[in-house]
Amino acid sequence: MPLIFYLISLTSSQFPFLNYDIQFEEKCYTLPTGELYNVDYNGKTYHCSIPIHKNTTISNEDQFEALRHPTCYAYDDTYFRYVLCPGRNVTQQRIISNTKVGEIVLGSSVQSVKYGHNYIKEIYTDGNLCLGLGRRSIEVKYFCSEKTLSPVFGGVEETEPCKYTLQWQIPHFCNHQVFDEFNTENKVRCCKSVIKEDSMRAMTKVPTDLLHTSKGS
Repeated sequence: MPLIFYLISLTSSQFPFLNYDIQFEEKCYTLPTGELYNVDYNGKTYHCSIPIHKNTTISNEDQFEALRHPTCYAYDDTYFRYVLCPGRNVTQQRIISNTKVGEIVLGSSVQSVKYGHNYIKEIYTDGNLCLGLGRRSIEVKYFCSEKTLSPVFGGVEETEPCKYTLQWQIPHFCNHQVFDEFNTENKVRCCKSVIKEDSMRAMTKVPTDLLHTSKGS
């Protein structure tokens, strides 16, 4: 039976409305805030979140602060490990045999935050000194993909000498109101397994001894 007809057959007992765009995933790190339902499909039970229309308003700044979490995220490319601790710092580390042999602080404090349509940008300044050009800085752009609810590294680039840009999807930030394409009122997201925040932190946070940062030349 096509999925849409199956869901329509469930509507009277499990979904209060028909007009929904429903997405199924095997594993998620978060679900959008909403009314939760369990739905059986193809012999599997999925946890589904139906968005709830909210009449209350909250500022972008207040909501962003409320969504912050002490999780740090790490990505290893072929040479460097990039570590992002949202709201705190961004570092570029050299790891050999699980040992940190070098580190550059790209930014150690948030200078400004910009909210746009389906993105949030943080400017981190006060990084390590860089070749007589002053201290390093980095722009971190948070995005949200409709295709996954997992942490996603979107890439890093040195746009000017000692100035960098980095893109990252942080699951709990995706509940922010600027990501209207992610949080549309008719979007139902269903996951077979929802990883709890503590489990996500253990999977994505690098060891504590690798997170120490210090300013220097």
